[in-house]
Amino acid sequence: MAYQDLRDWINRLESENELLRIKAEVDWNIEIGAIARKALDEEGPALLFENIKDYKDGRCRKLFTGGIGTRKRLTMALGLPKDSNFTDIIQFFRKSFKEQVKPMIQKSG
Repeated sequence: MAYQDLRDWINRLESENELLRIKAEVDWNIEIGAIARKALDEEGPALLFENIKDYKDGRCRKLFTGGIGTRKRLTMALGLPKDSNFTDIIQFFRKSFKEQVKPMIQKSG
């Protein structure tokens, strides 16, 4: 399955209960990395930090992490069945690498 953009992917994760929105204020320098690492170590959900300390004026107001942090989410991103195993993923990539994409020549940039 192809996704239009990151917003589309985040919405899909949320609909599959694979996303946790963190609304509490978190420190970008100390907390975000530790929280993200713990979520990955425990195969927890992808995280969307929505309240980053010192970044409320328009710069980097949100941070998304762990979008393909588990086998299930990786297979979802690739359009494979959620219960696909690592062999299925490897076969998918091997097939993808063999398929060549025809170049498109444009008249202007």
